[in-house]
Amino acid sequence: MTTASTTTKTAAMKTAATKTTETNEQAGAAPREDLLALTEDALAALGNRGLVKRAVKELAAGSGARITVSGDGAIEASYPDGVVASLAAGAALDRATCTCAAPGLCRHRIGLVLAYRQQAVGAETQQPSESEPELAAAPASPADIEDDTLRRVFGARSLDAARRQCAKGYDAVVYAAAARVELPVCTVTFHVPGDPAYATTEAVEAYRAEAVVLAVWAFRAFQARPEAATADDAGPGAGGVRVHVGGTQGAVSEVDLTALEQAGAVVDSLLFDGVANAGPLLRGNLRHVATDLDAASMPWPAAVVEDLADQADWYAERSARHAMTHSAELMAEFQARRRAAAAGRAVSPRVVLGTGEPRTTPLRRVRLIGLGARVSGGTNFRTAELFFAHPQDGTVLVLRRTWPVEEEKQAQSGTGQLRSRRVGGAPLYQLAAANLVSEAATRSASRVITLGTQTIGKTAVLPVGNAWRTLPDSLVVRDYAALVTRLARRGPRHLRPRVEAQDVFVLAVSKVAHLGYDPAEQRLEAVVEDEFGMGIVVSAEYSAHTKPALGAMARALGGETAETCMISGAVTVRAGQIVLRPLAFWLGDGAALIVPDLEPEDSDQDAQEDGGGAAPFGRHANPSLLDQAADLLVEHAHRGLGMLAASAAERVGRIAADARRLGLTATGALLADYAATLAAEDRAARIRAWTDCTLAVDACR
Repeated sequence: MTTASTTTKTAAMKTAATKTTETNEQAGAAPREDLLALTEDALAALGNRGLVKRAVKELAAGSGARITVSGDGAIEASYPDGVVASLAAGAALDRATCTCAAPGLCRHRIGLVLAYRQQAVGAETQQPSESEPELAAAPASPADIEDDTLRRVFGARSLDAARRQCAKGYDAVVYAAAARVELPVCTVTFHVPGDPAYATTEAVEAYRAEAVVLAVWAFRAFQARPEAATADDAGPGAGGVRVHVGGTQGAVSEVDLTALEQAGAVVDSLLFDGVANAGPLLRGNLRHVATDLDAASMPWPAAVVEDLADQADWYAERSARHAMTHSAELMAEFQARRRAAAAGRAVSPRVVLGTGEPRTTPLRRVRLIGLGARVSGGTNFRTAELFFAHPQDGTVLVLRRTWPVEEEKQAQSGTGQLRSRRVGGAPLYQLAAANLVSEAATRSASRVITLGTQTIGKTAVLPVGNAWRTLPDSLVVRDYAALVTRLARRGPRHLRPRVEAQDVFVLAVSKVAHLGYDPAEQRLEAVVEDEFGMGIVVSAEYSAHTKPALGAMARALGGETAETCMISGAVTVRAGQIVLRPLAFWLGDGAALIVPDLEPEDSDQDAQEDGGGAAPFGRHANPSLLDQAADLLVEHAHRGLGMLAASAAERVGRIAADARRLGLTATGALLADYAATLAAEDRAARIRAWTDCTLAVDACR
C-alpha cells in the first residue's frame, strides 16, 4: 500500500470517527457507562466465552458491527451480513434485540458492546480533553445502588422476598475489590458495580433477583460498619470479609431455645448411657428431636443430632459406617452449640444454630472445576465424595453418593466397578477430574450439590485441562506457613457454620523431600516443600475399597514432574505441622488429573517399590498425651459416662497429672475435675466435665 493511499485511509477513519462523534454530540447522547464497563470477561459471564471470542475475532478482522447512535441514545449495530442488533436508550444489555434467530445473548449483541466500546475509545482519542462531554459519575460500589433502582430493575415482589429473608438475618462474605458477594447458596458478581442489571449469579432466574438484592444489602452492611466485619479465615474464600445482615444482631437468647433444650436432654441421655447401650426408644427420640430442631429453624444442631442418630443405628446394625470417634465429636459439637446459644452472648444465631439458613437453591447454570474424590465404604455400601471448586471465589462444593453392595457381589465391588458408576450422565472417574457445567444442579447452604437425573443434556462434563492454573488464590496455597497462620485464626470448629469441605485446599509443590511407605501402618507418606522451604506431610492409608490409591500417589510424587505438581486435599494441623490427605494430583500442563481413589484396578502396584524403598515413617508410633486423653474420652462416650468401671477415674487422674507435669495446666485441671466427677453421683456434673475436657483436648491438639 502506498503512502498516499495509507494517508487517505487514515484520514477517512478519522473523518468517520469525527463524524460519529459529532453525530453523538449533536444528538446529546451521553456515553453509556454501563457498556463501557463491560470487559470481555464480564461479557463471557453474561453470555458465553465462545461467542465472545468469535465476536472479538470478527471485530479485529473488520467484519464487526457498524455502530450508530440515535438522538435519544438508542444504539444500533449493523453487520455486513444484514443482521441488525439494537439496544434502546437506558436499557440493559439483556433487553437488546437482534434480527438473528439465536436466543439470549447472541454474538451480535456481544459485538454491539465490543464495537461501541472500540468506537468510544477511538472518539476519545480524536477529541481534546477540554471538549469531552461531562460524564455522570457512576457509583463506585454496589452499596451505592438505591432500593428504588432495585425495585425498578427487579420489581417489588423480589424486593419483598429479600426483605423477608433479611428479617431472618443472613451471613455473607463480601469481596469489595472484586465487587462480589458469596451468599449461603450462591455467589453474586457485579460486573458493572453501579448497575444491578449486570449482576450475575449461578442461581435460577426465579431466585436471581432476590440474590442480587441481598448482595447489595451485604455491601451496604460492610460499608456502613466495616469494624463489624470479620476476616473470612474459615477456609476457601479467605480474602473477603464476613458480615451479618438484618435479623437479630444481639444476643442469641432472643431466639426460642425450647427445642434445643429438649434435644439436649436426649443427647445427655445418649452420652450418659453410651452409644453401645442405646436402645430403639433412645434412637427414635434422637430422630424426633432432630425433626423438632429443623422445624424450629436450627439446622446446624438438627444436622448434628441426625448424624448422631445415624451413628447409633449403625452401631446397632454392626455396620462399618459407625465410628466411635465421630460419635464423640458429634456429642461434643452439640454440647458446644448448646452452651453458646444459652450463654446469651452477642453472636450471630446463624453461626451457632444456623437460624434462618435457606434449605437449597436450584442453580441456573454453574461451572465447577473438579478437585478429585474420596471413596469410603463398608460391608454393604460404597460412598463417593466428589469435590469441586467454584472458579470465582474458590468455594469448595461436595457431591456425595452412596450405593448399596450386595454380599454376593463383594468380590466384584472394587474400584473398577465403582469408578464406572454414573452420576449426572457421566462415570465417576470422569466427573471427579472434569470441568463440570450444569443447568440441573442444586446447592445447599452446607455446600452440598446434587445433579438432577431427569434432565437430559443439561450437564456437560469436559476434561479439566489446565483449569487448576485458573483457581483463585484463596484456594491455592503457595506459602504453607501462611496457611498455618490462617487456619489458626479460625474460630472453634464446633461452633463454625456446618459447611462441607472447609479444610480442602490445593497446594503448590516446589520439591518432594521424602517419600516412604510404612508397612506396619499400611501408610504412604511424603514430605513436600513450598518455594520457601517449609515442608508438610502428604499422608494416605491403604483401603480395601481403593487398592490402587497408594500406588497412584507414589507414582505421582515419585516422577520427574512431581516437583512442579499441585495437590488437592483436606488439611489438618497438629502441633504446627500440616498433614494433607490427598484427593487428586495435577502434574502440569497437558497432564490428566490423577484421582487415586478412582484409579483402575490394573494400576495397583506396591507403594514402597514406587516410593523407591525409602525409609518408613514412624510419626504415629508413639501417640502423644493429648492423643491418649482424646482416645479415652471417646471410649467413655461410647461405653456411657454412667457405665464406666471404678478404675476409670484413676486412669483419667494419671493423664491429668501427666498433663500438668508437661505444662498443660488448664487441661490438666479440667481432666482432674472430670476424674472427680467419675467418683461422684452427679450426672449433670459428669456430662459437663466430659464436655469441658473433650473441647479442651481438641483445641490443644
